[in-house]
Amino acid sequence: MELGLSPDQTHADFTEMLEQGVMAESCGFAALWVHEHHSAAMMYPDPLMALAALAPVTGSIKLGTSMLLLPIHHPVRMAQSTAMLDVLSGGRVLLGISNGYSATDLAAFGVTGKHRGRRLQQGLELARQLWSGKPVTAIGDGFELNDFVMFPPTVQQGGPPIYLGGHADVAIKRAATHGDGYFLSATAGLPQLKSLIEKYQSYLNSVSPFEGVWLNRVTCVVENNKQKEVARAFFAEALIALYASWGHSNVTGLSERQRSIDDICRNNLIVGEADECLEQIAQYQSLGVTHIACLTSFGGPPTEVSRRSINLLGKHVIPNLSRGEIDSANSPG
Repeated sequence: MELGLSPDQTHADFTEMLEQGVMAESCGFAALWVHEHHSAAMMYPDPLMALAALAPVTGSIKLGTSMLLLPIHHPVRMAQSTAMLDVLSGGRVLLGISNGYSATDLAAFGVTGKHRGRRLQQGLELARQLWSGKPVTAIGDGFELNDFVMFPPTVQQGGPPIYLGGHADVAIKRAATHGDGYFLSATAGLPQLKSLIEKYQSYLNSVSPFEGVWLNRVTCVVENNKQKEVARAFFAEALIALYASWGHSNVTGLSERQRSIDDICRNNLIVGEADECLEQIAQYQSLGVTHIACLTSFGGPPTEVSRRSINLLGKHVIPNLSRGEIDSANSPG
């Protein structure tokens, strides 16, 4: 099990994001993850540019998108920008991509829902061709290439690993057959995760061995029970409010009971003192999750709350991920 961090992306300047990125590397996190939304002031809109800012202030931590909304990007530009980031970072890029689900995000770029899957598939296939270093001849939505050779080449041979997101059956199958791993949303609760991961594994069995499941999780590590109660209420309410505003069906379809603080904390959050968080992480690993991206700034909590979580994760959680409850978790074959 690895932990990654989604550094703060809520401020109008990038100072806090950069400082949290440096903190995460010193605390032993495996990767930094940045997101893409265009309809709320909670996420920076350009994940590749945000990672380009993080690259020179860090040295070894991986740099990933979670998730880049590929259908709204020109596929040649995306492949070139990702290659440039791979060079700038010394080969540390991880590319998470998805269809996107927010109608506002899609409409802002003139993309309709029915074309998302085709545009994602074309972009995914074209990127891999361009990163091969060989001349590419291809025609698709908005592009026509004739013996086109991309420059600069990626540092990682064949390009960065690609993690695909989505909860629909077609998206899960695409992740299994075309991706290097499966990336799940913070909205996927524990009961849903089991069925999603089992379906992903069933598709993998016919094409390749298990490659890994990455998971976004709103995370807050606290020092005492008082801090925990405040954190539970804040982050549960923030998750419901933000994902409902983005129109995510995993949240808009919840019943009143399923929206309760207790249910959201149990099924969608990692909140508590360090030992409690380790126990919660063990539940996810038992389902087959191999990497958790910790969203410590989700919803815009006070900066000190996010920084406290990063430090406590680095001090008390990451060093103990190999403890018994983690080691004994069932990993998929």
